[in-house]
Amino acid sequence: MVSGNAAAQRALTLAARYPAAREALEFHARLATFTGDWRELRDLVAAHGPRLLRETAANMSEFDLKAAVDGYLHGEDRRHPESFFARVMLRHDPPQAHRAHSNQCPQCGEPPGCACLRKENDGSAFFLVCSLCSHEWRFARTQCPACGGNVEWHVAEGMDHILTQACTQCARYLHVIRADKDPEAIPEVDEVAAIAMDIWALEQGWEKIHPNLIGL
Repeated sequence: MVSGNAAAQRALTLAARYPAAREALEFHARLATFTGDWRELRDLVAAHGPRLLRETAANMSEFDLKAAVDGYLHGEDRRHPESFFARVMLRHDPPQAHRAHSNQCPQCGEPPGCACLRKENDGSAFFLVCSLCSHEWRFARTQCPACGGNVEWHVAEGMDHILTQACTQCARYLHVIRADKDPEAIPEVDEVAAIAMDIWALEQGWEKIHPNLIGL
């Protein structure tokens, strides 16, 4: 697993490279090194988070956090703002996977947040990247990680090491980080830089398989 400091530095490097995603990446950099309790997280969000998360943090209690964590572990809507707090707190103490599913993390059982291509022999290998613990596992690049359907690939303009994989059947998508092109890439960090592709994907009527650490 990549250290928090390395992830934070990568986020700041990308923030300078991609101004459109600067605020999201700078926020991600702060979260990458966060190891405090829920009160400290609430203070961090109040000082540096986006408006919706700041509003949620203002009314967050320990009871609310426990409810959010319980809901998260039971698969409730991960796009609700309170799920952000559960996701950050669970990163350092993720659950254990109870059953093996090819489209779920073999370590903690969570769905993928993105994918990556890594150089292997004369080509590349495709891995899904866990949305919670960042563990990587092999998966067929021709199948949708959500439903197993056929996928199509789209290139992010001005970001030649990031692709977007979209399912032609369930209309779900995720970003694919080409670590075979950029060996310094950290998938869960570089994925945040693709905000423009998230906006474009939503305009196509697609839904992301799982939100990233900051809820995008």
